[in-house]
Amino acid sequence: TEDLLADWATVLSVKSTHDSLLASLARALDSSGQLTSAQREGMHVKQGLHNLRTLGEQDSLLTLVASKTNAAVGILDTDGVIEWANDAFVRLTGYELAAVSGQQFVDLLCGPASEPVAIKELELAIRRGRPVSCEVLAYREGGSSFWVYCDVTPVLDDYRRLARSIVFFSDVTKR
Repeated sequence: TEDLLADWATVLSVKSTHDSLLASLARALDSSGQLTSAQREGMHVKQGLHNLRTLGEQDSLLTLVASKTNAAVGILDTDGVIEWANDAFVRLTGYELAAVSGQQFVDLLCGPASEPVAIKELELAIRRGRPVSCEVLAYREGGSSFWVYCDVTPVLDDYRRLARSIVFFSDVTKR
């Protein structure tokens, strides 16, 4: 530590910025082991930034796909509450995103003529984190009914616990 204090005293006693930088560089070159370590750390930081940039680009592409697809997509929390829905969801159901966010997916789309067994199966699969595909009679915001094919995919965290579910659904009334 005495050598370090002496080096800093030398750097601080230098009058010009140029001389100060040269003194600092000389100190760094004298510590070649530390310089190598700093270079290694710099490479790790550079790689980390590259990885973040790549993830950001992938995230942008996934957002583009989810927002532009004709399939309605909803992201649900572990209790089946809608966290996010795409534009196709809005077009198909007539509900605006602000109106559906925070609502139970099953409660929002089901109505008086919806089959209770199918609804219960869908609801249990979502809460238990199990994949399920089914057709149910759903209702739009205005009250008109339509048949939807739902495909629920659970998303698990690193500990294999349910983190959320992704629901894809489409109008199959014409079938």
